[in-house]
Amino acid sequence: MNVNVEYRKDNTQPVCSKSYVTVTEGEPVGSTLLTLGCYDLDWGDRGQLTYSILNGDINGIFQIYDSGDVILVGELDYELSNQYNVVVLVEDKGKPSLKEITMLVVNVENVMT
Repeated sequence: MNVNVEYRKDNTQPVCSKSYVTVTEGEPVGSTLLTLGCYDLDWGDRGQLTYSILNGDINGIFQIYDSGDVILVGELDYELSNQYNVVVLVEDKGKPSLKEITMLVVNVENVMT
């Protein structure tokens, strides 16, 4: 007798809230700006999350690791943009994968020289 047990995805998509951070335009490249507060209720690998920037990173200066850490990979310039409204896709590793869209708002403070 063979018994096949299949995992049934019984939880909803990842849960996220809108995130806000304020940084100065002189923030060093490579700085961690914040960690997105998303989580998934699935067990094991199925509850791990991946992040993708969909829109709003007009100068390509942000990167999001699978840990949720938002890293500055380019220079901020208040005169070019004093606020970024970054749309982020959060996806779990379940089968099927479930998705959530969240917003990251980055406010840039001017540095007077």
